[in-house]
Amino acid sequence: MSAAPPEVELTIDGVVVRAPAGSTIWEAARAAGIEIPVLCHDPRYRPVGVCRMCVVDVGGRVLAASCVRPCEPGMKVTASGPEIEAHRKLLTALLLADQPQAPSQQRPEGSDLVALGRRYGLVGEGASGDLLGLPRGTGRPQDPSSPVIGVDHQACILCDRCVRACDELQSNEVITRSGKGYKAKIAFDLDLPMGSSSCVSCGECMDACPTDALVNKPLAPRRRRPLPLAPAPEPKPAPPQPAALTPVPTLCPYCGVGCSVTAHVDEANNKVAWIDGRDSRVSDRRLCVKGRYGFDYATHPQRLTQPLIRREDSYPKGALSSALRVKEGKRPGGLVDYAEVMPHFREASWDEALGLVARRLLEIRERHGSSALAGFGSAKGSNEEAYLFQSWSASASAPTTSTTARACATRRRWRR
Repeated sequence: MSAAPPEVELTIDGVVVRAPAGSTIWEAARAAGIEIPVLCHDPRYRPVGVCRMCVVDVGGRVLAASCVRPCEPGMKVTASGPEIEAHRKLLTALLLADQPQAPSQQRPEGSDLVALGRRYGLVGEGASGDLLGLPRGTGRPQDPSSPVIGVDHQACILCDRCVRACDELQSNEVITRSGKGYKAKIAFDLDLPMGSSSCVSCGECMDACPTDALVNKPLAPRRRRPLPLAPAPEPKPAPPQPAALTPVPTLCPYCGVGCSVTAHVDEANNKVAWIDGRDSRVSDRRLCVKGRYGFDYATHPQRLTQPLIRREDSYPKGALSSALRVKEGKRPGGLVDYAEVMPHFREASWDEALGLVARRLLEIRERHGSSALAGFGSAKGSNEEAYLFQSWSASASAPTTSTTARACATRRRWRR
């Protein structure tokens, strides 16, 4: 029986807290239900302490960043007080003063930075418009080159959350820093446009961003203005906001991993507006490019919702579309005309379709032997479905079994 890990005892805002040795003050406060605001920190990443929003008073000469300061026995911590709150309000005002005048809005409630601004009365009704009298939106560049992620360097506060999400969670190592001083910015590969870099568009950086400097391009029609994100010359009243979306917890259907997701559904238009990851032991809010952006098929007009059986008058079998009638020796490929293909099929019930498949497979095996059979499964099936498919292949004595997961799934996605 292993011994319990050693603990340290400290006091946070008058509350005695016991935390595992080596824990940071922020971790100990969180475990005790004491809120300390952060911008650069996420429990899934290593702490860096660059935003200084989480500073606390530990009795030293200066305030300490709680996300990187380890707990010490007998330590007395003040996590909230007039001096600390004044520091956080000033820091929030400075960060907001450098934001674009008409920022992109990823979520209706705004970004993490906007939430802090609302907390300190700097954003919303009754808030001052000039923010310390500093000019807003001084024109750092935007990058709309990626097909799914828009980059607004003016909104970036260099918290490095996107860098750590790319490196530590996804192991892609695409994002870094470039430049010095006010010209410092996040960069992709060797300071390439995001769309020209080795980015795989998984969207993890966008999900990590606390200021909407990295935004979801598929949401552009629902935002206050489309990409590219040019700062407005003067504030203008925002147009009416679109109808609220309904969050629906579900699972990603693209592979057998079973990532937990939340689909934000526009019920008025019967569409999925966007998808983000959900906390679970399987995926820990992480998604790949397919899980985050590949949801259009759900309401696509060409989606198959019933089994189809080839019509009798379409035999003997031949090319279903003129697009596949190519010269001899050339391999057909690419997309075919949907309207030209569909008349060759008729809708059927599941019982009829499964009965036809079972009957024809038995006929083929009896006539040509089991070597004439092969199994080819789908990467979209669950692990349980893949097991059942493999069991069927074994019972049918099919010598070859494969799946589209060989081409569709990536082996490095879930490296810890």
